[in-house]
Amino acid sequence: MSLTVVRTTDRPVTVAELKRAWRALQSDSTVEQPYAAGPAPAVSWRPHRGRVLTVLGCGGGVGASTTALALAQATDDPCRLIECAPPAASGLAGASTAELGDTEAGWRRGARDHVLIDRVSHGALTPADLPIPAESDLEMSIVDVAWPAEAVLATACWLRELLISGEPLLLVATATVPGLRRLETTLGLLAEHRDVSSAVAAVPGPRLARWPSPVRHSTGPRTNALAETGRILPIPCDRRLAITGPDTAPLPASVVAAATTALDLLATANPTTVAPSAASKGSPPS
Repeated sequence: MSLTVVRTTDRPVTVAELKRAWRALQSDSTVEQPYAAGPAPAVSWRPHRGRVLTVLGCGGGVGASTTALALAQATDDPCRLIECAPPAASGLAGASTAELGDTEAGWRRGARDHVLIDRVSHGALTPADLPIPAESDLEMSIVDVAWPAEAVLATACWLRELLISGEPLLLVATATVPGLRRLETTLGLLAEHRDVSSAVAAVPGPRLARWPSPVRHSTGPRTNALAETGRILPIPCDRRLAITGPDTAPLPASVVAAATTALDLLATANPTTVAPSAASKGSPPS
């Protein structure tokens, strides 16, 4: 298409007129179309089979990736762990015991015991840049959101739709005044889009009764509602793991046992008591 500009007056051409002319040229049509910088983002995804569990950290460095890996290790059957962080921010880059290479879908795949670990293989500046996860025949997919809730909720993308879809949700927060404030804020944001009463909050450190007094008194109403139904779960802290992050070494048995309890809780819609941990059932799965 060629664009001919006919000058009928001596008045200057406005910026708006130039923009309209440029848009018409780009659309290859005389009918003005809304300008799009690229292809429309995918707005929904769910595997064609199996369950999905979503893990969301309430702040950076709270242990969400480690907790997501522990959940995957605690499953009885082969499962997939999808980490949505940009490559430079990956918390699972060293967690695979075998690297299987890049997939055509834009993911880098690794393996660890019975867990496939998919990490983003290219830069992602926003959640909208995340590729669609590859299809899988596995019975469980665990998605480590790895972005702030605000960023995900403000972006039209498959990760946002998954986060608000009502799939089982595990939040990870720290047992500090700022950490619990962040947990309450995140619950409030999500409550505008989905029911959060069945979510589970995993908190590294001691059980709730042993939290320092200022921390116990800093919880908000939504956090208190989770506590009343036994949905605040302590995750044991491991000194080595806190230093190294997830690597090829086995996760501590106590951490995997806590993850087994989390899976039990997430499978229960409205519990009144905390489900038994793996320690009470026998040895945790490796």
